[in-house]
Amino acid sequence: IVLLPQALEASVNLMGSVIDLGPMWNSGISVSLGPLTISPNSNVDDAGFILSLIDTVSLNYNIEEGNIFLSGFSMGGFMTHRMAIEYGDKFNAFAPASGMIPKSMETSIPIQPVKILHIHGTADNVVSFDGTSSVVEGMPNLLVGLTVEQTIDFWRICIFIQCQFSHITTFDKNIPKIFGKYTKKHCTIQFNCLFLLHH
Repeated sequence: IVLLPQALEASVNLMGSVIDLGPMWNSGISVSLGPLTISPNSNVDDAGFILSLIDTVSLNYNIEEGNIFLSGFSMGGFMTHRMAIEYGDKFNAFAPASGMIPKSMETSIPIQPVKILHIHGTADNVVSFDGTSSVVEGMPNLLVGLTVEQTIDFWRICIFIQCQFSHITTFDKNIPKIFGKYTKKHCTIQFNCLFLLHH
């Protein structure tokens, strides 16, 4: 069973003009634009909606508990990271694409270790590799999330801080690909983190 929910439309009032931002999850993104703070749909309980959606479907269909996965693209990627941090015990694994951990959540402590695959293109010009995004069309890019490297480190450090890891990274500037692997050396948690970053 695949569920494909859509976020509610969001807008922002800039100097008396209402600008539509399109569908946006309440993923924890909060950016400052001069005296204005933009926190798309911050009054919407999207986390509760996603959990209720799963509960509702589970009542009507034979859902195997412990085998529920969450993935999202762009704004959905940010929301996937938020759900992994706050509700990691409700899902088997996470796969956010083109969305990082929101900057406002960089000091959050995940509820438990999670299995996560982060996917991001180095040439992404909407949600950039450096954590910036064009939140409002025509405006300069704003810092909305951690960089991809910081996002990977967040999961490595926050969840497995008690472990010792070896980090192997290979990068050839002629090949637009980075391959990294974190492997457990001395830890009670069985864990491998593999990430592929590609244009």
